[in-house]
Amino acid sequence: MQLLDMKIFSDELYRKVGNALAGKRQKTGMSQDALAGHVGVTRVTIANIEAGRQRPPLATLYAIASALDMKLHEVLPDIPKIKVSVDVDWGTPSTGIEE
Repeated sequence: MQLLDMKIFSDELYRKVGNALAGKRQKTGMSQDALAGHVGVTRVTIANIEAGRQRPPLATLYAIASALDMKLHEVLPDIPKIKVSVDVDWGTPSTGIEE
């Protein structure tokens, strides 16, 4: 997988995590400010995490999930399959992500 492909994958991963957190927070009727207070971060941090703009440390992600009464596996999307192939002519390995 090329570096650009991994960045695109990583960006999409954090958007999906943020969407899962925002959806649960909205479903429970909790405000971003209230969630931030439970976790010990700012409202802007919560907004950025939900939008996929900020990549929280694992401890922060765990604290947010816990405050929303979620387990981490409910926050994380399914792991895509990684396909590895070798170019027969050049013997160069390449990878790609399959949904």
